Amino acid sequence: MPSGKKVKIKTYLTYGEWREIQSVYLDNVKIGVDTEGKTKLDDIDASVTYKAQNKVIEILVVSINDNTKDVLKQFMDLSKSDVDMVLPELSKIQNEWNEEKKTK
Repeated sequence: MPSGKKVKIKTYLTYGEWREIQSVYLDNVKIGVDTEGKTKLDDIDASVTYKAQNKVIEILVVSINDNTKDVLKQFMDLSKSDVDMVLPELSKIQNEWNEEKKTK
């Protein structure tokens, strides 16, 4: 890390953890039916992306500088350059589930 901090992350998501993240999206979307009977999105909470990202951080970041307490707060205190190194790795791990689901 550019700052010298050590961020330890998990290398995988369990099915239960993946569902926790997906539930953040589902809890923040309202689905309805239009006049032709087709499903449509009625309302999307714009903050859902941040909420889901926070859940990913809580699940995948094990520790920062060997401190396992309140990793979300610790992560929010990282510099932009540190975050820019870690977020792509977290996304890659999360996307493994999404890609696997698409190919089946």
